[in-house]
Amino acid sequence: MTTAYAAEVGEEESVQNGDDKAVITGLVALGLLAMVASGKKSGSSDSATPATPAMPTTPTTPTTPTTPTTPGTSTSGSTSQPATTTSGITADEAKAFQLLNADRAANGLPALKLNMSLVRLAENYGQDMINRNYFSHYNPEGLSPFDRMRQAGISYSAAGENLAINSSVTAAEKAFMNSSGHRANILNSNYTEVGIGVRTNAAGSVYVVQEFIKK
Repeated sequence: MTTAYAAEVGEEESVQNGDDKAVITGLVALGLLAMVASGKKSGSSDSATPATPAMPTTPTTPTTPTTPTTPGTSTSGSTSQPATTTSGITADEAKAFQLLNADRAANGLPALKLNMSLVRLAENYGQDMINRNYFSHYNPEGLSPFDRMRQAGISYSAAGENLAINSSVTAAEKAFMNSSGHRANILNSNYTEVGIGVRTNAAGSVYVVQEFIKK
């Protein structure tokens, strides 16, 4: 398995959800996805230069949002939650947080504050993707990251999400920074807080979920 999943499909889909408008760029299976949104302003996800070619997938068309069901367990194998550090996050999450802020510092930007509500949201979403064997900004019920934030009582004036499946958090961060859309989320000067969830499936693939907000 290669560590760079950044080959992209030349197809985009606009989605309107209430006051949120986002553009989602379709990527290869096990690829990287980015979304940017603000309360009443449209956001965008820039296309990156294709990397290793692979069989593309079509972006998932969101369904009408419904009340989410309790995540089930698929035969692909969910894993037990890793032990947390004294700060309430896992060692991988702490490393991913450090790498993200190091990339911001290298580009003259202030560090993002760790938001534990966003961490739990990111962890739960990463585990749900593993349990129910999907990979998308939209869960099977059609809920977007912004729907999930609002359901969790998290308020924001702007928000974004990065998703990755990779071999490690270090490889995932490198892939994020090599993709213009994901890099734009990480280096967005408007964001003030972040939550990062890291989960590993039974095959050893690392799911990294980055949730960004501006209060």
